[in-house]
Amino acid sequence: MKKIIALLITGALMAVVSPVALAANLDFTGKLESGLDYNLGTTDNWNGTSRLELGASLGDTLKGGVSIVGLEQAFGGNWFNDNGYDRVPVVPPAQNTEATNKIGIDGLWLQSEGSFWANGPEFTTRMGNLDVKYSPLIATVSDPGVSVGAEFGSVNVGLFQAWNETNPAEFNPGHGINANVSPVEGVTVGGTYVKVNNEQSYALEAEVNPVEPLTVEANFAKTVNAGSAMQVGGNYQLTQNVSVNGSYRNFETDFNPIWRDTTVSTDIKNDAEGNPVLDNYGEKGFKVGATAQLAGFTVEGGYDNYTQQIGDIENRELIASVAREFDLAGNKITAKLSTTYEMETSDWEEMDANLKYTAPNGLSMEVNHDFEAEETTAKAGFNMNF
Repeated sequence: MKKIIALLITGALMAVVSPVALAANLDFTGKLESGLDYNLGTTDNWNGTSRLELGASLGDTLKGGVSIVGLEQAFGGNWFNDNGYDRVPVVPPAQNTEATNKIGIDGLWLQSEGSFWANGPEFTTRMGNLDVKYSPLIATVSDPGVSVGAEFGSVNVGLFQAWNETNPAEFNPGHGINANVSPVEGVTVGGTYVKVNNEQSYALEAEVNPVEPLTVEANFAKTVNAGSAMQVGGNYQLTQNVSVNGSYRNFETDFNPIWRDTTVSTDIKNDAEGNPVLDNYGEKGFKVGATAQLAGFTVEGGYDNYTQQIGDIENRELIASVAREFDLAGNKITAKLSTTYEMETSDWEEMDANLKYTAPNGLSMEVNHDFEAEETTAKAGFNMNF
């Protein structure tokens, strides 16, 4: 039913926008991604993915967009969308009305830039599926709702009201507010408060650049009557080619806010990365490292000492990598060797060789060999913006 309603809304929007597009200067934009993965040594060697996003803008004040749910297929196998639902038609079709719908609407939204009254301050107002990114720890919201944001000199404020889709049968409402301020040059502090499904969470963050080569960041978040998470880190540029860094983290095992960032990007081996809660879940410890540019090579090394609080498991890891971009017959190729050594068990957890190349026609290609798993993975794809 939700998809039928979404499609009807899309049709209605197209019916309304079409004559406007002819009468006014309506610009359309979009993004299309398509790729292939190959994994040597697995049962389903081939896999394909695709995603489409469409948008439109009327000048600089009004914008709208729709995204099509991503599809994934192991060649010769079943189609899956981003939520993991099997999309292969079954017999008889009446037993599974969802099965024949291989394309679905992932989000619809309209956004305006302007004041609510004459000569008033400018606000960014969005209705539909939101794009709230107040805090990756407690407030990254794409559910349907309304959001408003504004900038007043060195102060940025925002608030939203949304309907959480964790349980579609209930559509529980929730709201949040965020403020960031730069009181002096080199200092930014902010705070976020969120309440949804009777769960209250708050987050505090700060970034300080006391001197030119030093940057320090701190983040703390807490869910009332549940766990907390904190992360403090700094980076110091010793010379033009050498920098050192260090950090401390403590993510309690019962810290799992409803509106935390749940997006997960994966590397070529399909390992999750880039999500602060998932990457550090249950971990307590510190990390130190250094990065150097030497003779065209990027060399990184580090030591990670932490306890996985689930099971009280101690970990001491040495991490190292060497990468270089080089030119081969006018083509730029990036090569990288990386490894992770677990000192507690005296095991090489990871040892990889990776090659990346983007062809003149826009095709991006990547090949990775995992020496520990004795597995080779390759992927290729196109990204098109219009």
